[in-house]
Amino acid sequence: MNKRFAICSALLVLSSIAVKAQDSKSGIIHINGGATTVAITPSAQQPDAKGIEPPANPFYDNIGASGYQQYVGYAVCDGISSCGGEWTPANQITSLKTGTTRKITLGLGFVQGTNRALVILTKDCKNKPCTNPDGAPKANRLCQGTVKNMPIFSDSNTQVVSFNCAAQLTKGKKYWVLIVAPPDADLAWNFSISAQAGIVLGHNDSWGSYQTKQPTGALTIQ
Repeated sequence: MNKRFAICSALLVLSSIAVKAQDSKSGIIHINGGATTVAITPSAQQPDAKGIEPPANPFYDNIGASGYQQYVGYAVCDGISSCGGEWTPANQITSLKTGTTRKITLGLGFVQGTNRALVILTKDCKNKPCTNPDGAPKANRLCQGTVKNMPIFSDSNTQVVSFNCAAQLTKGKKYWVLIVAPPDADLAWNFSISAQAGIVLGHNDSWGSYQTKQPTGALTIQ
């Protein structure tokens, strides 16, 4: 079902939006000016059939036991011509409880280049992250961590990467998670299967406009 959804969605989008570029070997393209990554060639790797264990009482979770969308995600990119510039996606979340976090987990895939990224949790400043797309100023970072060795984008719908994060969150308050690409990296933050929330997309170190009820990147905060 996820495969059919992603492929059909890609075809519909391609009918109305110009394709930025395509990697003919991988069948992965960038659309929406480079901001969205889509796999239009089915992966030889079959999606994981087994469910995953959802966290108990998380601060936020849109991965759950079902995983995430395998074939579409937000571009996390820098220094790769097919992306059309540097892209830093940020997702807004509302904390489900008050307390101190211990780990952040993401569904993040590798396309080409450097297989590493910086992930930042920050406060909300009037529906924008309280940092620039490059994470500055550092004083506004609640926590940060480097993730690496991501699975090949479109090869998995359950594989995740994580890092330790100790940040104080308050129930009902909004926060942001953003992913910053290192030089020469082309990654993709897989969409959640169904979750929607506020997003902003950083392009060439400037935030775009705040958008509501958009697909969220696959994310769990414990």
